[in-house]
Amino acid sequence: MSCLSGLLMKYVFHLIPPQELCSALDSFNKRLGAVIIKPTKLYHCTLMTARLAPSSESAVAKTLETIAFPPFKIKTGSLEMFGDFGENTLALRLEPNAALAKLHYQIINAIAPHIVWEETPKLSPEFEGDAVRKQVYTKYGSQFYAQFYNPHISLGIVQAEALAGIDKAVLSGKTAMIEQFYFSRKQKDWKMLRQFKAKPY
Repeated sequence: MSCLSGLLMKYVFHLIPPQELCSALDSFNKRLGAVIIKPTKLYHCTLMTARLAPSSESAVAKTLETIAFPPFKIKTGSLEMFGDFGENTLALRLEPNAALAKLHYQIINAIAPHIVWEETPKLSPEFEGDAVRKQVYTKYGSQFYAQFYNPHISLGIVQAEALAGIDKAVLSGKTAMIEQFYFSRKQKDWKMLRQFKAKPY
């Protein structure tokens, strides 16, 4: 374990859907009932996660203040399940969106110089032979960023049969306006540190 362990924390840069969309997600989760093992406490769309030193929070915030982006709409896609650390996570995909992709790129490029690599998760073994994924990981700390970014809203950890008999498009086509993004820190729970509002380029 690195000597820096205990001095670093996990941070997330993310969107929060407007209340109308959150209410629709709540209603859907209630319909699923017992198949939801651990519902998401705060619906969000991750733009980036990173291991950073808490001492860098002010510098990170100042960097984020320089990011300009206009308000933009997101549109929901289909439901999807993916495995992570032996658990099944139910997620609602967001449709491809140039404005969202641009904000993602702005954030990963702004945060990359602050990443503390000693505590950053290693490249997944399945991508060891993929030169492009390796390049993205080496630059941004994840093989799922840049051109591989696939935005979604997690609904919770579920049983494997959660989608049995459910129309995966049941939540598709819902739109929401995004006018800010957030900078949060993980301790026992997530603590929101700053909000950054949309502003013209």
